[in-house]
Amino acid sequence: MGIRLQARSDRADAARLRPTRFPVGAVIVAADGVALLLGVSLVGPHDPVGLAYAIVAFVLLVAGAGCRGRIDLRLSEDVARLLGLLATSVLLIIPFFGPGDLGSLVAALPGIVAIVLIIRGAAYWTIRAARARGLIAEPTLLVGTGDLGCRLADALRHHPEYGLSVVGFLGDGEADPLGRTHPEGFDPTDPFPVPLLGPMTQLADIVREHRIRRVIIAFDRTSEREMIPVLRGCDQLSVEIHVMPRFFELGVSPEGSRTDDVWGIRLERLRRSALRTFDWRAKRLFDIVVAGVLFLLTFPVLVVSMIAVKVTSDGPILFRQSRVGQRGETFEMLKLRTLYENDGGDTSWTKDVETQVTPVGHFLRRTSIDELPQLLNVLRGQMSLVGPRPERPYFADRFGNAVTGYTDRQRVPAGLTGLAQVHGLRGDTSIVDRAQFDNHYVEHWSLWRDIVIITRTMGAVLRGKGS
Repeated sequence: MGIRLQARSDRADAARLRPTRFPVGAVIVAADGVALLLGVSLVGPHDPVGLAYAIVAFVLLVAGAGCRGRIDLRLSEDVARLLGLLATSVLLIIPFFGPGDLGSLVAALPGIVAIVLIIRGAAYWTIRAARARGLIAEPTLLVGTGDLGCRLADALRHHPEYGLSVVGFLGDGEADPLGRTHPEGFDPTDPFPVPLLGPMTQLADIVREHRIRRVIIAFDRTSEREMIPVLRGCDQLSVEIHVMPRFFELGVSPEGSRTDDVWGIRLERLRRSALRTFDWRAKRLFDIVVAGVLFLLTFPVLVVSMIAVKVTSDGPILFRQSRVGQRGETFEMLKLRTLYENDGGDTSWTKDVETQVTPVGHFLRRTSIDELPQLLNVLRGQMSLVGPRPERPYFADRFGNAVTGYTDRQRVPAGLTGLAQVHGLRGDTSIVDRAQFDNHYVEHWSLWRDIVIITRTMGAVLRGKGS
């Protein structure tokens, strides 16, 4: 099973020995900005607002197109996508041009397209040349010590133009008679100087220790179920993760801006964790603005409800309970009290306390008015408008031990509503299904999805299908 590695070029060794960090994505976006400036200048003098809009629209579109994480940069692979982006940009800027300027814009489009493609191609060539000379070499970790992982390591050493410097492997390995540890796919007599750094469970620690920029998963004996919690441990690390798809040799792997071919081996880049994106920081601002507006709009309803709780049953107006939020940290969640005073609320499941709901409490629960004080939790930063619903510590511990992936949902702040809740998973419903929906929300988060979930929640409240 061993793979004999051939003699390495000095240039490949230089690339391996001098791992560097380089803002490849920033260079590409800057090149697109220069290309657009030159291209639009062919049209002649125009309204400055229209010109500025053209530049911003195109750069933003390209910046979000996935080039930042690409390994194999080739213009031939990007022509169709670039033309689509250009067409979208033109449609967006047409309203800013007067009737007399549209003709000159159309006439200049072929020149604009040519300039964009030429400069993008030149940027790709420059980056590949810098990589080949060892000027750009991103520290890379290979996870999996089987035949495919070893083939990929060999290809990256022979082809430094990909810009990846293999620091080591994670996974199972074998020790040679001299006590050295090698990946199982290598001949122990071969002087391949890439160490086996540890088991897969140490992925996050080794990424931090060696300042890894890219992780490539070459599945061998490890199942996806075992790898999921390991990969989720890298959610907040500045690292790109690529996966070698199963059966890629049969042509069943996806195509798109997230895929790369590295010397005949297909890699798919995992979607960047929402926790590390600018959009996620914008989520907090969204929470503050929307929660603040909702609190002001619903304040009269909240006051009336608080009076009703006070005069119809004994006990405090607000119900305060310890809940588990992001990273397993506990906080005091607020609700309007809907039960007669109950000492077992921290360890009693929903169906056990239904008989203790007050007459006003039934109405408050059905309309979800009892949840309004949680807007204060959102404004304090303890919760988000949308996210996994927080659980009591007693049950969080139980579910964390019994349900696979349950604690993974705590990677993000708890929410006032969530994807599981808009699918009817409230009260005494499947915890396994809730964890699945919550983790799906985290993996595929977007600000638009938050808006959709809030809209669906408001629809359910108006139909009287609250908690």
